[in-house]
Amino acid sequence: MSTPNEPCSGSDMSEEPKNWWEITPEEGKEEVGDSSKPVMISGYEKDGDQWVQRKAKDTVVPSSADSSRGPFSDWFPEDSSNYSKQHAAATALFFFSFLVGDWKWDGSNGFGALMTSITAVLDMPFSIPNSLEYWSSVYGFGGILIVISWTLWDMTPLVFFLGFVLSWRTDGTTIANPITEVTSEALEFRRQSGKSSYRFLIGFAIVLIVMDFLQSMVWSSWDFFQIINYPTDFFSSHFWKVVAFLAVLGLNPDNDLWERFTSQ
Repeated sequence: MSTPNEPCSGSDMSEEPKNWWEITPEEGKEEVGDSSKPVMISGYEKDGDQWVQRKAKDTVVPSSADSSRGPFSDWFPEDSSNYSKQHAAATALFFFSFLVGDWKWDGSNGFGALMTSITAVLDMPFSIPNSLEYWSSVYGFGGILIVISWTLWDMTPLVFFLGFVLSWRTDGTTIANPITEVTSEALEFRRQSGKSSYRFLIGFAIVLIVMDFLQSMVWSSWDFFQIINYPTDFFSSHFWKVVAFLAVLGLNPDNDLWERFTSQ
């Protein structure tokens, strides 16, 4: 009689496995499926017989800076400051109003009114004394207010055009893109130029509106009930100039309007 661990002689039975306590873990594993098929690993790719990590350039991961950019940021270089974008947008708004608006009560746009404004300014040394003499004889002191108001309106196209153009002054360094400051010094100089133009144009606009109000009071024989209608009359008569007044606010570097509008 053969022992349990020894096969019977002459039998067709295959050799029995080793004792279970002698089987190693590697020998006890069974192959599942076709081992010749590679298993895809996320973030890796097959390179010959090895798996290597996929190159970073193949995977586009949005940065936090890109996700925080505003809806208009594609219009400007990524390295441009908020003030540069705000400054450019304010200038574009002004020139839009200058191009399509009525700046001379006769349908002339800003560029047509600019030519008339230059002529009027050059002629002021001769025209103002004659105007003062005539209107003061009719309205007294009120005539002087009328002449001052009309003089300011004649100057407005030229003053605003120069104000916005000079807001783009540089420190003399070469800047390939006027919206992108290549140095902090250039940016600071641009900010100061914009701030100077802002202060001048805001001051001019305030004096212009005050004098326009006073001359309207002269025409109405100082009827103070006209104060109620004045804002509406001014807005309807000078709509495109009001747009230009609003564009001036964008020249101020201390007021980050760009961040306010794009962060919403």
